[in-house]
Amino acid sequence: MRKALTILLLTICSLSAFAQAKAGKRKAAQQVDLEIVFTTDIHGAIFSKNYLYNNESKGGMSRVASFLKEERKTYGDNLIYLDNGDALQGQPTVYYYNYVNTTATHIEAEVLNYLKCDAAGFGNHDIEPGHAVYDRWIKDCKHPVIAANLVSVADGKPYTKPYVVLERGGLKVAVLAMLTPCIKGTLPPKLWTGLDVLDIQQSCKKWVPYIQKNEKPDLIVGLFHSGDTTRYLGDVMEDASRLVAQTVPGFDMILCGHDHKRLCEKVKNPDGQDIWIVNPDNNANNVGRVKIHVEKRGNKLTRKDITADLVRMNNYENDADYMAHFASHKAEIEAYINQPIGELTETISTDSIFFGPCSFIDMIQQLQLDLSGAQISLAAPFAKHTELKAGKITMRDMFTLYKYENQLYTMRLTGKELKGILEMSYDRLLSESSDRFIVFNFDTAYGVYYEVDKSKPYGERITFSTLFDGTPFSLGREYLVAVNSYRGNGGGNLLTQGAGIPAKELPYRIVNSTDKEIRHYLAEMFRQKKVVTPECKNNWKYK
Repeated sequence: MRKALTILLLTICSLSAFAQAKAGKRKAAQQVDLEIVFTTDIHGAIFSKNYLYNNESKGGMSRVASFLKEERKTYGDNLIYLDNGDALQGQPTVYYYNYVNTTATHIEAEVLNYLKCDAAGFGNHDIEPGHAVYDRWIKDCKHPVIAANLVSVADGKPYTKPYVVLERGGLKVAVLAMLTPCIKGTLPPKLWTGLDVLDIQQSCKKWVPYIQKNEKPDLIVGLFHSGDTTRYLGDVMEDASRLVAQTVPGFDMILCGHDHKRLCEKVKNPDGQDIWIVNPDNNANNVGRVKIHVEKRGNKLTRKDITADLVRMNNYENDADYMAHFASHKAEIEAYINQPIGELTETISTDSIFFGPCSFIDMIQQLQLDLSGAQISLAAPFAKHTELKAGKITMRDMFTLYKYENQLYTMRLTGKELKGILEMSYDRLLSESSDRFIVFNFDTAYGVYYEVDKSKPYGERITFSTLFDGTPFSLGREYLVAVNSYRGNGGGNLLTQGAGIPAKELPYRIVNSTDKEIRHYLAEMFRQKKVVTPECKNNWKYK
């Protein structure tokens, strides 16, 4: 009887211990809520004021500051803030700290530091200002700047950290960043000396298993400065985000940018699971927001709910604390851009370039010929409607006149290649729908007289007559042609597809290049002439 009672007591104790252990396991299950907020393609939108057009914008990092402050009230340290690149170009705000005030902490670094950014990726326009600028920016950032496929040619290793692992609420979140390889076809090699940008898909296939094995993260986030359209630039895939989401297992979400496109949808990964691909557009008009609810038992995730949306920043006011912190920066920038540099006698606009020559583009074309000594110039508008009003011209107006930090190339091109370029350029204008037409890939020629016959098919529309000096134009002759560095490196495919020049041959066609960007020389032209009268050469027409 005593023995039976002992066995019964032991059984009861064992059952009790088992129940307590089971209850303990239930108690150990972790419920974690995270939020990831990310910006992309800020392009110097430090404030809600757009200095290109001198008006109030719907976005800006000053509004993002208000949004982050509000979200952190809910999520506290469980909020992760990321930036996806293209921060160092686009507005006078960053141009000033790129090239004028080069001793202070770069304003873009200070903005991200102020907003407690956890990690930032590279964009192609962050490479555009050159080594001195982006190396300084990396140093000034208090957070990691990451890019797995931006590698040193010397040893093949990533130029910066390839990824970062952030620990929040007991979870490990790995952020793997990638940069579009399109810089190899759009930017002068001297801007990325010693570097290479590898294919995004192949790089992800390498790094995701590495991260899984060595870091054992709970979540893997792709931070890609690359759009979702699987678009190629020459033989390089420029926009690979959707392709990676669909072909590389392991990601929980892809946060992307580069193409200034609003996107927030689920796609199937290789395992048949839904993952989010999110792109909040540009200029901080929107931010991407991903909410994550996770249940974790020990080292195993037993539940993972992820939702995503885009949040419009025009619903948020400029954060007062942010504006106070950057007040002196704002005053310094505005003093620089408001300095008068000359006078324009007539208002000019890009509106008419789609119907015939216009003095806006001709001003740029003539400067390109004067700088290069070339016989022919090619140039494109940067927006469908850009206007420069008659009267006093300030440094601010130079950013309206010329948006990008392009240098000027002088290249050797044959008459036949020039015809191919213009055939492709005008075909885009005449055949592509308005939502697909990319304005800055519509080149017109200067220095030569020609007609465009709309009634004829592609390849037969362009007919040349003479150069400006009266010399007959010849398809078989080689000419010196002034083009911006974006075009000269293959941007827009006009030289590679239109002219049929292999991408690898383009560097050998470059005779020389300016040291500074075209905008600099435009400003110098106004300073020297003091009064500029626009002229339109009327060198081409539709037939």
